[in-house]
Amino acid sequence: MHHLLSDFNIIENVTLPLLIQKKDKSFAFEKAYNALKSVGIEKKIKNFPSELSGGERQRVAIARALVTKPSLVIADEPTGNLDKNNSNRILDLFFNLNSTYKITFLIVTHDMEFFKNIPLKMKLKTGTLYKIDS
Repeated sequence: MHHLLSDFNIIENVTLPLLIQKKDKSFAFEKAYNALKSVGIEKKIKNFPSELSGGERQRVAIARALVTKPSLVIADEPTGNLDKNNSNRILDLFFNLNSTYKITFLIVTHDMEFFKNIPLKMKLKTGTLYKIDS
């Protein structure tokens, strides 16, 4: 579902992209911890994916996607398994990363509460993309 590696605990899953980039191990673990903290799951860093709920796994996957500060994040239903509090936390995180690091987010969602806060909205209908005025 979230493509977390079942043989690795949460901190290791989030650290892997940085280690692949040949970052120093202590730097990578610090960045991974901070990414997990930003999505509110830092208390479970030693847990394995099978020990987490769907929403917790989703937040770990978001942390892993953001840990390298990519220029573009494509997020398909990023709040699909999250409660309102965690959905708001993810929205705030996305806005913060967009303004601080200029990360662009392409978000696909059916969550109208999440959707209404997005500044540029587009709708895909029958293969045609339409801009939606806020």
